[in-house]
Amino acid sequence: MWEYASAYGLARKHKMKLAINSDTSLAWAFPNMTATLLKAQNTKDFTVIQEHRCCSYDKTFESLPQRNALIKNSYLQSFKYFHEYKAEIRNQFTFSAIVQEEARLSLQLQLIDGNHRHSVFDNQSSVTLVGVHVRRGDYLSSNNQRIGYRIPDIHYFVRAMTLFRR
Repeated sequence: MWEYASAYGLARKHKMKLAINSDTSLAWAFPNMTATLLKAQNTKDFTVIQEHRCCSYDKTFESLPQRNALIKNSYLQSFKYFHEYKAEIRNQFTFSAIVQEEARLSLQLQLIDGNHRHSVFDNQSSVTLVGVHVRRGDYLSSNNQRIGYRIPDIHYFVRAMTLFRR
């Protein structure tokens, strides 16, 4: 999602059309997305651009080729790429009705009180849900490690969860 938001912002800034890999599940989950879906094999003639370091704004992306730029193996983790277009991006990141219903049902099943068989959703004001996504696979690649991506240790997550319990 972050990569999409940044790529969207860059495309808007450079008056280009955004196309994303047609294999992505983003289009199914977020039907308001405006990007064109493109098969990977149709990008052979594109100019490939990659970020040079992680978790920062990369000035390389301030001047893109005017045609067929392919941003590859880049996470683009800086709000500076898209902050001008955040309202448009938020609209595009509205979950489809199917995803919303599946999430609601899944959470409801997870939060049923085993002793009383009532849902904690009956009193939503007393419930705060916090999702944790631990990204590991792609961050462990040698190329990503080389440009600075790291995996936090367990203590990072313990401290973060402590903050939410306060």
